[in-house]
Amino acid sequence: MKCSRHSDRDAVAQCQECGAYICADCAKATKGARESRGTLCVNCYVKALREVRAQYARSLSKHVPTIVISAILYVIGLFAIILGATSANEGVEKFMIIVIGMGICGFYTAIIGFTTAFAIMKKHFITAIIIFFVCLAAGIIVTPINAIRHGINIKKDKQDIANLDAMIKAAQSV
Repeated sequence: MKCSRHSDRDAVAQCQECGAYICADCAKATKGARESRGTLCVNCYVKALREVRAQYARSLSKHVPTIVISAILYVIGLFAIILGATSANEGVEKFMIIVIGMGICGFYTAIIGFTTAFAIMKKHFITAIIIFFVCLAAGIIVTPINAIRHGINIKKDKQDIANLDAMIKAAQSV
């Protein structure tokens, strides 16, 4: 049998996905898929790499809105805290403005915490509500940490996409 990509070369294996015969060079170029998907031809290997690349691209597209929404709410919340701390009001009014500002700082974190908890514990709505309020209170500290984490993930996802692009290019050049 001859390689389906290189008609002048003898085949050494067969693609697990499409059944195409592949030569030693094609097998060497697609060795990265063997552990997870078995022996693949170049076309199936590139297709698999593009699927993984698409997952990273979807992940990347979710980080930016999270950072933007978190930052906007956090700035509004900080503004309310500063307004409350410097206002002429005394007692409960001043305290409530500061608490509302802290709540705004942590609101996005609380929503994410609630939706995650509710998705995991569908029948435990009360627990999800408790998690919402815990995240709301902790949001003034957790929100900037999450924004930094998302920023790091953006950088990592971009690097992973670049690595996958290089792997696709290398495989297609065989």
